[in-house]
Amino acid sequence: MVLDDVTGRHKSKVDTFVMLYLLGDVYQVPMLRNAVMRALFDHLNYRESIFPYYGTCNLVFEKLPAEDPFCRLLVDHACRKKSSFTTALTELNATFLFELANRWVRVVYEEPKIDPLNHKLRIQDYLIEGED
Repeated sequence: MVLDDVTGRHKSKVDTFVMLYLLGDVYQVPMLRNAVMRALFDHLNYRESIFPYYGTCNLVFEKLPAEDPFCRLLVDHACRKKSSFTTALTELNATFLFELANRWVRVVYEEPKIDPLNHKLRIQDYLIEGED
């Protein structure tokens, strides 16, 4: 693993995906963002993948609007994996926590037939339309 120069923490693959996605967002390169989304999707759906670091989630939600596909994928993945954030609630971005709670409410009350743990996420739900 590589240490981050600024924070001193370990960088993960997801950190690299975040930087590439943000680059594609800043320069409006949908093909790059879609390529990153595919790689992130595959990484997160790998059986032994761990949820991204808290700092990674915070960075994503500080730089992107909550409705951005990258943010939505992190929230959906956290719900699907039942990620536990109880020890770090004060360290997490408020928008991320709100979106996480909002997604759980939708799963429980609006989509009761969907089991978030067994529901298969579809990459098509996170790609930018018309750019492939």
